Amino acid sequence: MTRSAVPATTRRQGPGVAWFAAVGILVAAIGVSTLTPPIANAALRVALGRALDTADIRVSAVAWPPPALWWGQVDVLAVTARHVRVGTLDVDAFDATLNRVLFDPGALYAGRALVIRSLGTGIARVTVTQEAMAALLAAQPSLRDVAVALRDGRVSLGATVSLLGASLRATGSGRLALRGDTAVDLVLDRLMVGGMPLPETFAAAVTRSVNPVLDVRSLPFSLHLTGVTVAAGRAMLQAAAGHE
Repeated sequence: MTRSAVPATTRRQGPGVAWFAAVGILVAAIGVSTLTPPIANAALRVALGRALDTADIRVSAVAWPPPALWWGQVDVLAVTARHVRVGTLDVDAFDATLNRVLFDPGALYAGRALVIRSLGTGIARVTVTQEAMAALLAAQPSLRDVAVALRDGRVSLGATVSLLGASLRATGSGRLALRGDTAVDLVLDRLMVGGMPLPETFAAAVTRSVNPVLDVRSLPFSLHLTGVTVAAGRAMLQAAAGHE
């Protein structure tokens, strides 16, 4: 008696190696996209914190695809910092938004230094308090006991001035004006001593000794000044970077 052949049943196939590989690649890609921005932002925060001499700084770097940050490409970089040091100037606040930034990834991730290779466009604002401006002027050898008031587009100044071996209390008022694209001058249209106008020669000497009153050559991103405004207790410098 011959045994009848039993038809073979079709075995259900489970996920194959290719499927697991595809899932692994997808998971890795999601992980890279998720982790890259925080890592890049942390490195940029350290580098810019060093450049601006502050720990009070926030950085947001956006790139598409996100892994582009690993090879030094940023679509939009936003920086907000407080209590910044720019040369000898204490800056109350620094805000910047930059587009199409290319940086050296090796310098950033290995050395925590931001080296810009190219930059599309950018705008920034630098805020300086009247107290910081007074401290800067007080560092001048010819001035002591300096007081500065900023309001309504005007600068009021009081200081003890050393002229020809004499110390005289002087008061004045004027405005801030750009000197080129990296500095700001104090332009005095009135300078008085004891209620009398100071002779023009002496007034010019005082003006030369304090200017430029604000020097921001050491700002990052090769920023150049485009304007200055004066409000209650503060001077705001507008700046731009890059090219269209």
